[in-house]
Amino acid sequence: MASRSSHAGVVTLAAVGAVAMAGLSAWATSSPDGAADASAAGSTAVTGDVLVGVDGRTLTASVFWNGCEDRPTLVAAETSSAVTLQVVRHRHAPPDAVCDNGQAQHLSVSLDHPLGNRSLGGPGHTSDTSTFMAKDLRQPGYLPAGYSPTSDVMANVDSATVHVDRDGAHFLTSPTPSWERGYASGHEGILIITETVGESTPTTGASVSVNGHLGHFTVRPATGRQLGETLSWFDGTYTMTIQEQDPDLTEADVLWIAQGLH
Repeated sequence: MASRSSHAGVVTLAAVGAVAMAGLSAWATSSPDGAADASAAGSTAVTGDVLVGVDGRTLTASVFWNGCEDRPTLVAAETSSAVTLQVVRHRHAPPDAVCDNGQAQHLSVSLDHPLGNRSLGGPGHTSDTSTFMAKDLRQPGYLPAGYSPTSDVMANVDSATVHVDRDGAHFLTSPTPSWERGYASGHEGILIITETVGESTPTTGASVSVNGHLGHFTVRPATGRQLGETLSWFDGTYTMTIQEQDPDLTEADVLWIAQGLH
């Protein structure tokens, strides 16, 4: 089951100050060689829920960065009782530069030992970060032709887990543990499958049956364009949501994806 500490709280997207050069040597990084990057300009806290891999060691977080920055690095520090996460950032533009073209992706780091019962959080946070267990993710049995998993995160629309403003996307801790996965096609089509603990399905929209469970199709406006069909249903444990942003997909395609999740 997905887990959440009873003391979990919303983690804010606040800078936690520059990372000291000496301190960087103590951090494990998600870079291929595992070496700490002493050229890092600073770091920020991890926000939103964190996915714990099937191996118990791989931690994945949603991270946004703007066009002034290089792709950040997710880093972790471990003790026998706690794991602390940070996002190490590298800015390549002058301090007064205004940069757009932001993007968000899932970034991962591998721990030396499984997370287990250790607390997970960020520097200065007294409450645990909410976690979702990868072993509980429903897997798609059917995807439309051309679609494959992507590390990109949809972060252009406000939702229960994302707040978008002029500074970019801010990932929020959801009311109950939740995780979103993206699938992309060669012609820029996007599918998002979100799994959330508990029932939080909308009560509006066209009714449909998903493997015997009541679901609802809705159409939601996005910034500057339409976010196609959205299908949500509660399977008895999780609220499942599929969003598509692809003019070539139909409601029938979305329903086939939903019925194939296992």
